[in-house]
Amino acid sequence: MFENSESSCYEGWITLLHPDNVKKNNEGGGKIIDHRFYMKDSDHRQLWNECMEKLECRESTVEARSIEPIYKRTLEPDNCDILGQDCWFCPY
Repeated sequence: MFENSESSCYEGWITLLHPDNVKKNNEGGGKIIDHRFYMKDSDHRQLWNECMEKLECRESTVEARSIEPIYKRTLEPDNCDILGQDCWFCPY
């Protein structure tokens, strides 16, 4: 966790562990972490918080929160061109 400066925050740690669950944020740059890593029952969030408590870095703990899933933030019906038409895959 501490061998790489990128992992000094929760989002950096998740990025190193699960790069497939990180998307580029097209609105302002940065990265978007899969919303499931912020849920109340997220094992990753709980493990991170336990570690931060032991290290007395309480300001680095991550509160559970509800974040809109990535697919709802990035897909829009007008941009869906699978088969050239609206598709069943889109969440709208």
